[in-house]
Amino acid sequence: MRLINLLVLSLSLCLAYSQNANENKEALRRKLPLLGGYKPVAPDDLDEPHLLGAAQHAVTQYFATLSNRSGSNLNSIDHSADMFEWDVLDASTQVVAGINFKLRVALKEKPTTNGCVEVFDVIVYDHFGDFSVTEWGDVMECGDQYTGAQNQERIED
Repeated sequence: MRLINLLVLSLSLCLAYSQNANENKEALRRKLPLLGGYKPVAPDDLDEPHLLGAAQHAVTQYFATLSNRSGSNLNSIDHSADMFEWDVLDASTQVVAGINFKLRVALKEKPTTNGCVEVFDVIVYDHFGDFSVTEWGDVMECGDQYTGAQNQERIED
């Protein structure tokens, strides 16, 4: 009888430990970014020089390829990058054989009192200082959520 009680107690402890270990693994998985995946950039770090270099490249390429872009409000009018200022609203990075920057950028007419013109998503690959756009994302109209420098919405993965 004593042996059976000891076996039942041991089995109960093993089951409880196993369930707790699975819950801990799941909680840890929700907190940590996917290994090899994109890691969000903190709002205070959106002015980091390397990130701004990637964003500047994206803006330059945005205007260089404007005639091919669908969804832009700027297609029908002759525009150039020097007519606009820009802000990085949100960013994520991924370490690969270099760095992928997933950016959300707001274009604003100069002077900035005219406000935001449009917002676009882009992925810029940095291969040791050599920037290239690997993917153009959505072009969005400006709304209240894009007027401030604070990020209001995370870029969807």
